[in-house]
Amino acid sequence: MLSPSRRIGLSLIMTKLSDVLLSPKTTLPALLTAAGAPSFFTSILVPLRESCALLPQAIMSQVLSSYPNRHRAWRIGFIMQIIATVLMLVFGLSLTSFLAGIAVVSSLTLWSLSRALCSLTNKDIQGTHIDKGNRGKLIGSAATISSTFSITVGILALLYGNLSQSADTSYIIILGFVAVFTQITCLFVMWPLKTVVDISRNNDTKNKTSKTGGKDRLKIVSLFKAHKLKALLEMSTTLKTFIYARSFMSNSALMAPVFTLAYTKDPMSILAWLIIAQASAGFVSSYIWGRVSDKSALLSMQIGALLACLSGGVLLSSLIFYSQYVGFAWFIVSLFFILNIGHNGVRTGRKIYSVDIAEEHERTDFVAKSNTYVGSFILLAGAALSLLSLYSLHLVLVVMIMSLLIGAALTLSLPKEK
Repeated sequence: MLSPSRRIGLSLIMTKLSDVLLSPKTTLPALLTAAGAPSFFTSILVPLRESCALLPQAIMSQVLSSYPNRHRAWRIGFIMQIIATVLMLVFGLSLTSFLAGIAVVSSLTLWSLSRALCSLTNKDIQGTHIDKGNRGKLIGSAATISSTFSITVGILALLYGNLSQSADTSYIIILGFVAVFTQITCLFVMWPLKTVVDISRNNDTKNKTSKTGGKDRLKIVSLFKAHKLKALLEMSTTLKTFIYARSFMSNSALMAPVFTLAYTKDPMSILAWLIIAQASAGFVSSYIWGRVSDKSALLSMQIGALLACLSGGVLLSSLIFYSQYVGFAWFIVSLFFILNIGHNGVRTGRKIYSVDIAEEHERTDFVAKSNTYVGSFILLAGAALSLLSLYSLHLVLVVMIMSLLIGAALTLSLPKEK
């Protein structure tokens, strides 16, 4: 019998492997290119995947607030992910041109919405079955192991040539088959785990509201209509600060495409190396970040943000003073490696902090609200920075570096984990 921690660890490994095999940064663009879909659909894959996995979580948390069986909600979300994955593959391999783009993007939207539900409920599952102080170690270990598989994908890309050119139908079918297999296996591994959250406090609040009578209900409705936005934005000081800090530090992820844009030669020629650099960064740093986060998740976010700033700062200086360096593959790949180490620190730290800082009955609401607002920020910031990059890549880097520094500074005012 597998222990709950091992089941969760295996699920994290298999989920990460599936994400790498059908990444919106590599395989899905290759799938759309092979299908002859317009480039527009390729460009919206990443922001769509990220935003749709975050934005609906506030609404979902409200529904889940009266639904204690979180393991059942997770199962529903994961089954929908498997269905969406199969649809992406079937549509991408059977349809062509504009129709293929619409179908794959729609399936990815369904996948992302399902991931939102899984991400939300998975925090409760981890909080229930994994003791504080061990969560970061588990996530870090799982990320390290899954990074091995990611490195394998990058090596295969080197062996078989440029990923977008070599990913023919048979290659994509193999990747898709393994991805679906890992997802189904993950579902079976996690199925025995049950997580029932105490919702009595939420029910007490609802009961108090229901006893106020008809007149009070009308007053409440009127108040909601008059101050609807205020009610939606109502949150603790800690949550507000966390959302601000996390939003600013999300540039550790948004900065990644800038390195490809800055490379003065054909970016496709270093794609495989970038995949290996990203996976290697996870392999060498995930376990360490997990251990650091168990001691202090805030420190993990702070150091990670500073490393991302260092990477971006060196790239900016090179663009201004030593432009010849941005034509060297080893230079761009090395900086990309450092960026991803920093991003892993930010990502691991904010995940552990969101689990550790909130009580059981508050955790879902805390995670959902932060994900929703940060998702909105990513969508808007990504669009704005994309437009800004058409005029000045230097200015984009300046904005991102300043944003990361502001985010790191904001974490200094956050309370330490309980």
